[in-house]
Amino acid sequence: MSGKIGIGGVFEVECYDAEGRLKWKDSAHNMWVQEGRDYILNVIFKNGTRDDPLYVGLFEQDTPADNWTAANNGTTWHENTSYSESYRQEFVDGVINGSTTRQLDNDASKATFSITASATLKGAFLSNESSKGATTGTLLCAAAFQEGDRNVANGDTVNVKYTVGCQNA
Repeated sequence: MSGKIGIGGVFEVECYDAEGRLKWKDSAHNMWVQEGRDYILNVIFKNGTRDDPLYVGLFEQDTPADNWTAANNGTTWHENTSYSESYRQEFVDGVINGSTTRQLDNDASKATFSITASATLKGAFLSNESSKGATTGTLLCAAAFQEGDRNVANGDTVNVKYTVGCQNA
């Protein structure tokens, strides 16, 4: 197949302790799981319903794989829900910009998680479902931290910036 298009994204994550000091930062290049790729094709080419907004979440214990779906949250992969916010955090997208790579991000309104219990985070994900721990909706993409496991503790704040881009491949 020629005339390809590439879509990719990166999660940039920062963790601050209860006093506001940076504990760690990491980035993670996402993979679009099969369910997410199907969602894109359905919305663009089959007149499927586009969900807006999308939501950012955190996961633990697992490495992203193509067979991850929203439905197998809690079995194939495990979402971290130990934060005080009632829902996954909304991805508030900004303006599309760039030249060769067209991209957008949530830099002006990062997803913020107020951690309530110690945990080991593996990475972040993007879904169209807002409920914490949900097994409904669509899992679009997920990414494991480049530096490996990251510890959080009660009182920490985790901020997530997500940038998604599109270019000819």
